[in-house]
Amino acid sequence: EESLRRLKFIRHAQAYGFSLKEIKSLLKLKILSPADCRQARRKVEAKVVQIGQKIESMERMAKSLKRMAEECRRRGGKGPCPILSRLYGGGHEHEKA
Repeated sequence: EESLRRLKFIRHAQAYGFSLKEIKSLLKLKILSPADCRQARRKVEAKVVQIGQKIESMERMAKSLKRMAEECRRRGGKGPCPILSRLYGGGHEHEKA
């Protein structure tokens, strides 16, 4: 029964983006302890910040990829591929045929 309860806890925590290391520290906290509840809240607030930072990073990445795709579309197959050129570091010296 206890193992099943812990497994459910781990799966739920993973679904919210917690790493196994973070989950290990959460598992040490006691449900009825106000101090542990505050500690859990701080961990969740830190996770919210971390997720926000990842979202911002992914949005910047998506915008950059969209710009590359649009530049490629505008070129219509003429000249070096802007996507591959960018991935090679912006230079044309590493172009692949």
